[in-house]
Amino acid sequence: MDDKKSVNSKMTRRKLLASIGMAGVAIAAESVLPKSMNRTANAEATTVTNAVYGDQASLLGGGTNSYSGLAGGISCVETANIADLRSLLAPTVGTIYYVTDYGQEGHFYYDSADSVSVDNTGTILVSSGGARFKRIFDRCSVDVKWFGAKGDGSTDDSLAINSANAFAASIGARLVFPAGTYQGYLLTPTTSWASECGATVRNSRNDLTYANDDNRKFAR
Repeated sequence: MDDKKSVNSKMTRRKLLASIGMAGVAIAAESVLPKSMNRTANAEATTVTNAVYGDQASLLGGGTNSYSGLAGGISCVETANIADLRSLLAPTVGTIYYVTDYGQEGHFYYDSADSVSVDNTGTILVSSGGARFKRIFDRCSVDVKWFGAKGDGSTDDSLAINSANAFAASIGARLVFPAGTYQGYLLTPTTSWASECGATVRNSRNDLTYANDDNRKFAR
């Protein structure tokens, strides 16, 4: 597969602003992105990284909250799907990849310094060439759908829920269930679970159903 063809066209400014969500963009600011977004855009004195994601000093200083792959600034934003990233052999440092898969949307960056992290579907994607792509998020909440949960009431979401729960617990984040009915087996919450729009989790282990109103924690 031609790597250049495997990633879709670059995002427009409007699409980026509409989709970037909790990644930290100041949507109200007219000048949040430069006039031109391409591979040479980081020539601006104020980098796109800082304009979109805020002051990077705390993020690039190391530790669990750092985005070390963005230390040189962002050169462009491109759209892709998960399959694209997993087949991309020559990713570009400084490029933000916006994943468009339904329920798993979000911004990822290529971390050239990482050669050991395991693909978990939700926050780390590993390409066939060994490149690690990492999701940009606030690390306070983890969406269960990032890990492949369907919430359609019939699909066995056990693996996705358990994977998302384990990751959320490892970083001290809560696990969020968007609207839907999630079917699972032998589910054991080890972090706070929260629902959106009355999401329901059916755990067949003991026929216990977790269901709550918006943004309330599930019982544990």
